[in-house]
Amino acid sequence: MLALIKWRDSYSVGSNEIDDEHKSLVKLVNDIFILVRDKKPQQAITSTLNELTAYAQIHFSGEEKLLAEVNYPGLEEHKIIPQDLLEKVSKYTDRLENNDEEILQDFYLLKRLVNDPHHGGGYAV
Repeated sequence: MLALIKWRDSYSVGSNEIDDEHKSLVKLVNDIFILVRDKKPQQAITSTLNELTAYAQIHFSGEEKLLAEVNYPGLEEHKIIPQDLLEKVSKYTDRLENNDEEILQDFYLLKRLVNDPHHGGGYAV
């Protein structure tokens, strides 16, 4: 299977629980990529996007609580990341529903950005 994003040890945050959740998020993004690439029915893609959104909301809520418990100094800035990601997922859902043919190209760009260390790589999705 060609993965859009391949998990790297460098993505680890040092918590097995959080790392496992991040791996699940990566898997869902990869699943969406494959569905779009293989031109699967829009219903399947939208369903997986909805699954990603629901899982991400639960993950980010728990992650935020953990960061607050340890008095993470960048918590306020960190809160912006999930909001931004969820907005992007919502926009992808809208684009899919409007049959945007260029969405697959955006996935390839995302792959390059995540996996290429010269283009901001090393950050988990």
